Amino acid sequence: MAQRSLDTIGPALARPVRTSAAGTLGILGGLALLVALVVEVPAALNGVRIVLFHVGVIAVGLGIYPWHARTSRWLAAAASVPVLVTNAWSAGWIVLPAAQRGLGSGTIGLVLLVGAIALWGSMVWFGILAIRAGVLWRSASLLLVVGAALAVTGMSRLGLTSDAQPTIFAPLSLFGIAGTGVAWILLGVDLLLLGRARVPPGLPSGRAEASA
Repeated sequence: MAQRSLDTIGPALARPVRTSAAGTLGILGGLALLVALVVEVPAALNGVRIVLFHVGVIAVGLGIYPWHARTSRWLAAAASVPVLVTNAWSAGWIVLPAAQRGLGSGTIGLVLLVGAIALWGSMVWFGILAIRAGVLWRSASLLLVVGAALAVTGMSRLGLTSDAQPTIFAPLSLFGIAGTGVAWILLGVDLLLLGRARVPPGLPSGRAEASA
């Protein structure tokens, strides 16, 4: 019986540690997105900054999965898988430039356009399902939905704005990027709090017990 209890308690105690680590990475990722709006980032470090952002998003997507799964495994997968795939792809595109070899400039532009739309769209989708699940702060999830939706409007290939002919979508896009960064920071903080509450997914009383 004692060994059986240890087998059950061990993984349960490990989950909050992973949740806290995921939350910390989410905070760092959100800060990495925001820093370019405050200071000029050297070109040599910009790729590192973007990869750190993607790693933070991936960490939150992985960290929240077991908590969302308590509501619905389908919802958990539907929320996390798209952000995991799109952010991993975007980070890989930066880390592995060999992936771009043999592609013409027009093809690369099209791939980047589709990838960027999928990237921001997956964040909107994640936010919507996070609101539906109600595990993370709904205000932060709503900010993510609005921010990611606005951020994508600043892409020049969409034709909504450009450096030569700026429109209202230029500042709206910057607002969206800032909102997205703040949203991931808040979601990371919330995930960090979930981990520190040390109430692992699977307990009948869930988060309510953590706040009791």
